[in-house]
Amino acid sequence: MTSTKLDEIFSSIEQKSSELSECGKTPSHWSFDVRSHPGTPVEIVVIGCNPGESAALAADWDGRTIREESSRSNFQHALSGRALAASRSWSTRLSKITGGRSVAYTNVFLWSSRDRKKHFKLRYGSDLEKQDQLLKFCADANQKLLALHKPRLVIVAGLGLLKVMEEHYKLKASDSDSGGGRRTVVELQGGEQAWIAIPHPTGARPSSARLEEIASFVDGRFSQA
Repeated sequence: MTSTKLDEIFSSIEQKSSELSECGKTPSHWSFDVRSHPGTPVEIVVIGCNPGESAALAADWDGRTIREESSRSNFQHALSGRALAASRSWSTRLSKITGGRSVAYTNVFLWSSRDRKKHFKLRYGSDLEKQDQLLKFCADANQKLLALHKPRLVIVAGLGLLKVMEEHYKLKASDSDSGGGRRTVVELQGGEQAWIAIPHPTGARPSSARLEEIASFVDGRFSQA
């Protein structure tokens, strides 16, 4: 049943991707439900901004095909080490934060861009925060994913996504750790699961001390009965 429901979500993403391509907004790829430990129950869902497109990834792309990065099929498995460098850095930091637990990765905006600002706006026509219809579509897909996995914790990777969380996920943020004047962990209220938001593990360049602080917070969540 879970596989069938996932396939339905994948099909809806493929359909929406085709619609984007028909409008001249062809992304390199979409990313949804990427697993750290395939075949094991998901303990944590991590929600990022949107998939990136490094120069190495762009070099491997034909400019027409919208590739898939998911638990069903992952185009990155066939790429060179150079193309995977950024992905490995992200995965390594997330593994440290989550204590090596089983994670499913997704995004508030499922389709790729070279950056979140200039190139994103050039490809999709407006800033990410103004993509109401697509953000709503992605939020619906992500909520269905959470209902399937039933994770103990949801981590939003990027404090800049708090507004999106409030508007499209109906969550309210409250500081839980000042991080010496800088927010390190922000708890989000209103979801069925426990939610937190953290600085982006690579983009915000958090120090090792801040990563350890976040990891300690996550461990504390899992040590609770």
